[in-house]
Amino acid sequence: MFIGIGVGVCAATLQSICYILSRGFLTRYGGPVRLMIASQLVLGLISAVLLFLLAPPAFFAPAIIPGVALCSGGYIMGQFSFFSAQQKIECSRVASLYSLKILVVSLLAALLVDESLTPGGIAAVLLAVAAVYLINHRRGAGFDHRGMGMLALAITSFSFSDIGAKMLLDHLTEFLVPHFMAGLITVSCGSLPAALLLLPAAWRQKIRKEEFSAATPYAVIWFVAVACTFIGFSYLGATFGNVVQSSRGVISLILGIVLAHLGAAGQEPQLPAAAWIKRGIGALLMFLAILLFATFGRPPVGA
Repeated sequence: MFIGIGVGVCAATLQSICYILSRGFLTRYGGPVRLMIASQLVLGLISAVLLFLLAPPAFFAPAIIPGVALCSGGYIMGQFSFFSAQQKIECSRVASLYSLKILVVSLLAALLVDESLTPGGIAAVLLAVAAVYLINHRRGAGFDHRGMGMLALAITSFSFSDIGAKMLLDHLTEFLVPHFMAGLITVSCGSLPAALLLLPAAWRQKIRKEEFSAATPYAVIWFVAVACTFIGFSYLGATFGNVVQSSRGVISLILGIVLAHLGAAGQEPQLPAAAWIKRGIGALLMFLAILLFATFGRPPVGA
């Protein structure tokens, strides 16, 4: 379990960095479609190589189609809507808001891959949601709704992608594939079909070489982050893995304070100290939710 938590925190850290990199691309080059296409083609190339080197030939069978469809389809829709949301929501807030995905994933996991929750697990999920609300509530303005529609679509899409990934990971256990290799194969199964679907769009959009260069750091770090996510899923399951990744709210909060202090243009707003303190309390609640889930979130083995 501790290995799964460790790679989950690593994934959350890398994703927080990705939010900043993608925001920088959007500020410099414009719309989310260009970032999605440029980064996805880089990811597709990496995925093709890894699938050729790592995946057992018998893995490529009709049984993986539902998992690949959910993983890749949810990923494409999630990326586009997430980038769209980032044009209206600063990085520290979008990371904590994204933690609402715990609710969607826990529901889908219970319905589709038989990951049941104890009352302690339900309490942990609700505590995480309360933390998200606290981080994003603003005095005098209530809850900031800008970009929430696209972010809600991203959360739902990525949740289905996570469930598809869990299906693929479960299938890989039949071939006795190690956890780390299974994570790489799974993220490649989601990324390669998405790249092939978006390849014609690259010609229509006339993506320039400098855009591919600017998107490459984001794409590589994102690939490693998602691989760590799926490795965590193989150890912890989809629900607990998402609870652990809620630590991205804490990490992004710290990065947001640093960026705001440095006056990074277009990344974080200048906020009063009280607002950052409230966000810090929310981040602490998120950490407590992780501990609660780790301790009481799962039924005893054999129960």
